[in-house]
Amino acid sequence: MDNLSGNISEAGIAIEKKKMTLPNLAKYRDRKQQAVFICSSPKITEETADYLKSKNQVIYGIGYSDEVLQGIREGKVEGVMAYSMYSFGIYAVKSAVYSIEGKKVDHLTKTKCEWITQDNINEKYDFLFPIY
Repeated sequence: MDNLSGNISEAGIAIEKKKMTLPNLAKYRDRKQQAVFICSSPKITEETADYLKSKNQVIYGIGYSDEVLQGIREGKVEGVMAYSMYSFGIYAVKSAVYSIEGKKVDHLTKTKCEWITQDNINEKYDFLFPIY
């Protein structure tokens, strides 16, 4: 068990690592005890926010879509780590051109990420373009 998991367990918080499937989510749907969900893609974040009904569930995600941003605005999603899809698009086109021209394509690139919440979603408009 890693340090974070150990500290969380010592605090009396149970950790369950499960795939986000409807049967696994079903037991949390109307649960009164708080549960935290960390979703690994915009699609999983959307489905989790749509399926879970209780306000006791806290949902975090990676990446975003129109539906995820709406979930943040409505308070269904606590926040997401968003990466610049615009930058990814530029990098994809640039890589395709380099590949066609026979040039070396970097297989690792860094892009800016931002933590998006209900409190800062409006000020992050430019970063969230073209999805916002």
